[in-house]
Amino acid sequence: MKKIGIFLLIAVLLMGTGCSKGETAEQATVNALDAVKTLDKETLGKYMNYNELVESDDGSESEYINKIFENLDYKIISSEEKENEAVVKADITNIDMEKVMGEAMKNSLAEVFSQAFSNLGEQQSEAESEDMFNEHFEQAIENNKDSKVVNTVDIKLTRVDEQWEINMDSDLQNALMGNLYRVANQLKDVFE
Repeated sequence: MKKIGIFLLIAVLLMGTGCSKGETAEQATVNALDAVKTLDKETLGKYMNYNELVESDDGSESEYINKIFENLDYKIISSEEKENEAVVKADITNIDMEKVMGEAMKNSLAEVFSQAFSNLGEQQSEAESEDMFNEHFEQAIENNKDSKVVNTVDIKLTRVDEQWEINMDSDLQNALMGNLYRVANQLKDVFE
């Protein structure tokens, strides 16, 4: 009788694992968003193209990219899978980068004008200007770390070789970066 009981237990366990579809789209999304928060590139690589997230052609990243993502938070609202496609709706919360960029640009311009009038004839190098902006950017992130923005996005996934992959789009990228993507596009439009 014991042998039959053990056999049935093993059969039930095997049937349970045999019917499993593996990771759900919602689990894949949670794993990917957790990897974004810590910039775990190895895990991110399973679910999305890291370079698409940070818009880097050569894989390099700003020294402040960690600061952008370290305050990321999210809440999964719903998940729907249909064969090899899925949509996971999520509220994504991050520092309001519109405020950060506004403060960093305002302070940088004020310093540039101040230096221009105090150092007539001396022009700041591009590297010095970049360093100055980065200092103001870092300070603005610190000053605004409690100013959050929430974006509700539909995260689209596609199953490729039994693995869910996130389809990066501008809405998701913007949400992950606290509206920085939108600010960058607005600046690009102004200077074109």
